[in-house]
Amino acid sequence: MQDHELINDKVNLILSGINESKNYVSKLVKLKIKFDENIKFVDALTLPDINISLDLPNLNTLVTHFIQKGYTMADEYLLSCNDKLNDINIILGADAAH
Repeated sequence: MQDHELINDKVNLILSGINESKNYVSKLVKLKIKFDENIKFVDALTLPDINISLDLPNLNTLVTHFIQKGYTMADEYLLSCNDKLNDINIILGADAAH
């Protein structure tokens, strides 16, 4: 198995956001992800892109406080995002959400 395996190439997907919902024909894949030395398989739905840009005032301050308290950020991009999130490549969710 490569880094993914195609399970279904025609899955109807509705993404509901804050302002609108969009319909997609997606692919369901089994994605191979490595966490430390452990390999896990996760079902994933694909999209051509995730077109989002969020302005989050004081996000950088919040991240700094978490780091000062000894937390490690799972996404190192948060260390330099300057209160704006965009160019998102993956969204994690639960099976119950789709």
